[in-house]
Amino acid sequence: MTETTSVAHLHRTDARPLAAQGVSRFLRHPVSLSFLGLVWLVPVATLDRAVLIAVWTVYIYVGSVLKDQRLLFYLGDEYRLHQAKVPGYPGIPFGPRAGKLPLRAALTTP
Repeated sequence: MTETTSVAHLHRTDARPLAAQGVSRFLRHPVSLSFLGLVWLVPVATLDRAVLIAVWTVYIYVGSVLKDQRLLFYLGDEYRLHQAKVPGYPGIPFGPRAGKLPLRAALTTP
């Protein structure tokens, strides 16, 4: 097992293995996607609501990028393999949140 530093306790702890369960086996960011569904699927989008939808969409996207970076830092190659198998968000044709990454790209991405 590898060791990581726990910020909350400021001491070294053993890293836990990645155990994708439930919807996380098919989608890396299911909670973010469900929140985006709540934001996007409104019956009427006024101008102020449209601005809020755009801001929340960017916020959620950036948050998922940061979450992936944090998990890569703590879990390393185990999470890279998970990224190769499981898409970030469905329907995005390019970029790090796109469908499944090729295994070679997943293992060589810093």
